[in-house]
Amino acid sequence: MDNCISSNPVPMSRVDKRTHEKSNLPSHLMQGLIYDALCRLIDGLPSDILDTVNNDIPKDKNGTRKFPSNLFNNGYVNQAYITALAKDDKLSFCERHRKQFPNEVGIANVFVSWFLGTSLHTLKEALKQYLVDHGLPKDKTYFWICDYCINQADKTSVNDDLEFLEECVKFNRRTVVVVESLEDAEVFTRIYCVSEIYYSQKHGCTLNIAITKQEQQKFLHSFANDIHPSLKAMSNIDIKSAQCRNEDERVNRLKEVEDNIGFAKCNSTVSKVLCAELSNIVENALNIMPEEERVTSELIVQLSHLLSNLDQLDKAHSLSNEAVNGCKRILGNQDIKTIS
Repeated sequence: MDNCISSNPVPMSRVDKRTHEKSNLPSHLMQGLIYDALCRLIDGLPSDILDTVNNDIPKDKNGTRKFPSNLFNNGYVNQAYITALAKDDKLSFCERHRKQFPNEVGIANVFVSWFLGTSLHTLKEALKQYLVDHGLPKDKTYFWICDYCINQADKTSVNDDLEFLEECVKFNRRTVVVVESLEDAEVFTRIYCVSEIYYSQKHGCTLNIAITKQEQQKFLHSFANDIHPSLKAMSNIDIKSAQCRNEDERVNRLKEVEDNIGFAKCNSTVSKVLCAELSNIVENALNIMPEEERVTSELIVQLSHLLSNLDQLDKAHSLSNEAVNGCKRILGNQDIKTIS
């Protein structure tokens, strides 16, 4: 039976006390990086890495590149660089990094789900905001990021590690989905990301969305005016049409979903989880507003509508009453906000 997403975050102290004996994972898939190390590694990429990786994109028999050129340093560029490093020692990046910087690698406790086409700058800024928003310590939060944790030495090593993907999500107990834009989120069209969100729900993991501070402000402004663009991005999950650069991997993931839960249930489950997290983002923003601003804000009205869509009717009704009564008290009975 499927579990619900955990409403109470797993305490970091409890996560950090896990031992290797509690999981069947290979040891390198239990490792993660602290935030400061991630930033230093990204900032330290060679200046010519983008051109190098683009020049190495494989071509078909007609000389056409099989994949689009990368316009900026992203997960694909980073992964290509890490793959080259693994050719000699056949180690995952975290295994190698731990030998030189043991304090920067530890037992992973936050699984990062992200589209590899995301810019590395967005990855850094979104995770920075995630740490702030959830009060997590930078030196004790070890991010499980596929580029660094999966052994990228060759296709066999990668495929072997991908067999443990669900177990990796379960092991971390927390999942953060890095999103560039909540209204045009390509991450929700990628088969691995959709699968990871579903695994998080299945195993009762705490799940959050991470966006940059700038995108968060942009989203809240847009949401206050119209909830539909964001709802559309979250609600139109269709794993059958989800994409992957490797067609064989896509087919295998689809077969797994179809055999275990079915496409419709996966889609509805992931949509519900994402909409619930969307409501959490808005609610957190409301909770730090001064009372007068909170009760007269369009955010509280739109959040009430969203919660109604999620069948959280009592909470939606409570927020609606709070907004009406607050507008009466502050703006008066005849104000347009009170009447509407």
